[in-house]
Amino acid sequence: MALLMRYGNQLFKHCGAARKVSSGGAVVAVLQESSSGADAALQSGIRASKHELIYTFKAPLLLQRNRHSLQYSKTEHLSAVLQKGDNVFTDASAVKSSGEGIWVFMNHAFHAEASVYLRPIEYRHIDPSVGCVAVYAAKNLVPGELLTFDYTLHEWEMSSPFRCISSGRMVQGFKHLTEEEQHLALPYAWAHVHPSVGCVAVYAAKNLVPGELLTFDYTLHEWEMSSPFRCISSGRMVQGFKHLTEEEQHLALPYAWAHVRQLHDEHRGLNPSLTCLQLSGAGKYTWRSE
Repeated sequence: MALLMRYGNQLFKHCGAARKVSSGGAVVAVLQESSSGADAALQSGIRASKHELIYTFKAPLLLQRNRHSLQYSKTEHLSAVLQKGDNVFTDASAVKSSGEGIWVFMNHAFHAEASVYLRPIEYRHIDPSVGCVAVYAAKNLVPGELLTFDYTLHEWEMSSPFRCISSGRMVQGFKHLTEEEQHLALPYAWAHVHPSVGCVAVYAAKNLVPGELLTFDYTLHEWEMSSPFRCISSGRMVQGFKHLTEEEQHLALPYAWAHVRQLHDEHRGLNPSLTCLQLSGAGKYTWRSE
């Protein structure tokens, strides 16, 4: 594959090796708090394989960002904790009683060390004022492991920069990474563009020379093709992601476009309304019941 294509027109859900809906009663996440209650961190309550769906969450989309918001598009921010006036130092303690906003207690780690990664879910057709996100295991997880993700993959410039506890580095947003750090992080960064406009960027997947064919993998973008064909170089039929073997799908998932991963998720019987969290005991959160 000579080219890597990035989407810029829709916001969709991604899926890895899917957790069965029937296991929704398991304690998926646990909120660990200090004795004073001043510090809190979300931990995994389950064993999960790399790329496995952990849970989904949604929140109102606002134009202003604050300490607990998550940048969802070029201009919008997921805001589970609303700020009062101009005070960006919001208090998230109220969301502990609801699984909907508990995601704000996931801590930061740069992408090489983070335990989870986030992908947007298509939700605007249901409510354009709400954003929805899926949380996936970035590695094999064990119960008690901190759920951490890289804030700089989502935030261009943060309203409240802070120092990362594990690395000692300042976390200020993608804009403030070094050129080398940005280059390494680009394949994992969210594509923030306006959702009403279709736009695609084409990137070199390897070093190119003049005269080299520009090729890309159709199966990373097409769930099921209207006109399947036989690949000239490999001799294999190209029919869409749906028709890859399970092993091929698992290997391709990190590179598949978001809508393909959403359809892969739905094909396995998963639904955002079932995979949001609900409080099921003191500091314990399970998948929501129907």
